[in-house]
Amino acid sequence: MELTKKDINVSKLKYDPFDPKTVKALQEYEEFKQDFGVDKQKLFAYIILMYDMGSDLRHKIEWLNPRKKQAAELANFPKADRGSTFEPNYENIIIGGNKKANSAISRYIRLFANPKYTLLIYYQTILASEFDNLNDRSAKSSDYNKILGNIKACDAGIENCTSALFGGDEEISSIKLALYEDAERENLGLRPEDVALDLSILDDIIANSNPYGKGYKPRELKFKGDK
Repeated sequence: MELTKKDINVSKLKYDPFDPKTVKALQEYEEFKQDFGVDKQKLFAYIILMYDMGSDLRHKIEWLNPRKKQAAELANFPKADRGSTFEPNYENIIIGGNKKANSAISRYIRLFANPKYTLLIYYQTILASEFDNLNDRSAKSSDYNKILGNIKACDAGIENCTSALFGGDEEISSIKLALYEDAERENLGLRPEDVALDLSILDDIIANSNPYGKGYKPRELKFKGDK
């Protein structure tokens, strides 16, 4: 599906990707003040069109790669000499090779305060704790089975949250990594014992969002030693 600027309802977006004033507005955030090596107007337009929760591209183009190409074209990314691809600096943004751009993408996603992002932080915290539990040599084999089950559940939950935040299955690891690193830094100061106490809250979130699919309920997440 080919979309034009007229097809984009900017009133549903957090920022207008085609308004030059948007550059100054987004530079309120540190991640957008960096030198990206490309035109900021074009880059910021691409980020908004790709990752804004209200973007028409997000809802009308199911697959991520065609959506990225369409967003790049709408953002006026300059084409390479032969015209079939974009100039290297801009292509690098699309494939996740520009770390500064990745950090700006992650920041834009986090502007929406999506509960999936909070859930992602919880999953990461529990996952790290369970990996620590694997090193406990005093644990019984049954404990290890529970730990491995929790790890698999957390891994599936992280993938589900990531897909929801990106609007599809983002295959580029460097772009996902920027989001995961920010989530790690914003882990709300959670300690394993805090998470153990708050698992009932996490269960409520899981019950409402059900990242494993309709009708499926994962086993309760517990730490070694829980009864």
